[in-house]
Amino acid sequence: MTGVSVAASLGAAGPGPTLTAQLFPLSAHGNVRASYNWRFSALNVDPNDASPFVWVFQKTEGGSVALSPRDGSDGSSAWASKKMPDGSVTWSPPNGDLGEARWATAYPDEHENFANVVQMQVPEADSGYPEWNPFPYEWTLTGLGLLTVELWDTNGYSAYIGVNESITTDNDHAGYLILSRGTTTDLSCKFLVAVQQNLQAAVHAPLFSSFSEADVSAEVARQGHGDPQTLTKAIFAATGR
Repeated sequence: MTGVSVAASLGAAGPGPTLTAQLFPLSAHGNVRASYNWRFSALNVDPNDASPFVWVFQKTEGGSVALSPRDGSDGSSAWASKKMPDGSVTWSPPNGDLGEARWATAYPDEHENFANVVQMQVPEADSGYPEWNPFPYEWTLTGLGLLTVELWDTNGYSAYIGVNESITTDNDHAGYLILSRGTTTDLSCKFLVAVQQNLQAAVHAPLFSSFSEADVSAEVARQGHGDPQTLTKAIFAATGR
């Protein structure tokens, strides 16, 4: 496997939409998705759902990366966000004036189970109801291999973004939550980026369709996975290959 890595491609991009891709943690058999209206539209990995979930990778003015679902639940833009250590979050109503950002408080005593969980909605907005958060939540992306990356949370809580060790079951859905894991990295904090399309002329990220199962399995194995063949087959199934 040779060529320009996903991380290097994002580094060469200008601000704005950069590429579309599915995101696969190396510790769980499934892709990262937003389960709308479940635990405030939390990001999670559902091992029983192999359907595609495509993210738009956005390059911010500051050079960080933000994620937004390609296919939103109601057609409006929303951003993957996370409650801050002090319990505060940025929010604004969908299709609202982006210059009107306000702070709302998610009360830790009522919502402690959502601390550091990456979500698409703000649990407590001024309206008293969950609101979509259309503001980019910025992560620093570090390349590990041609297709593999780590995401570092610099938004008030310095930690790697990763997959929770245990599955969360609530309201007829079960998934491994995506959250800030801490400063020690392992397979739960390593992600394979299966690129579908480059969105800028200067971006030449390797398209996932150009790789064989053997190629991807070798990439996964280099990151220390004990059963790269099984994980690779799950990734290929979720990408429709």
